[in-house]
Amino acid sequence: MKISLLAFPDMTPLDLLGPLQVFARWADAEVETVWKTTDPIPSDAGAKMVPSATFETGFDAPDVVVVPGGASVDWLMEDAEVMGYLREKSRVARYMTSVCTGALVFGAAGLLDGY
Repeated sequence: MKISLLAFPDMTPLDLLGPLQVFARWADAEVETVWKTTDPIPSDAGAKMVPSATFETGFDAPDVVVVPGGASVDWLMEDAEVMGYLREKSRVARYMTSVCTGALVFGAAGLLDGY
């Protein structure tokens, strides 16, 4: 199973690291954190996160996509590159999941229509 977790500036680290900790222990799971670059990005707690892949180098067809939350998702919901990435992955992923305010990002991408 291939699992992609979206990392983004000012996210809440627990929203990313909690699911990452669980998924990393699954047998046969491949887990990546993905963002536009692999440069360190600050979290809303000050800790820096280093994505393991970019949108271009990450899994072509993840089975699961996870979007963490954070108080900063407002700007994320207006980011065309992020919206495009999520829409593209929603066509191939079995599960599109979120933590907390990460659900707002799916709404902004039009992925909650009909739910």
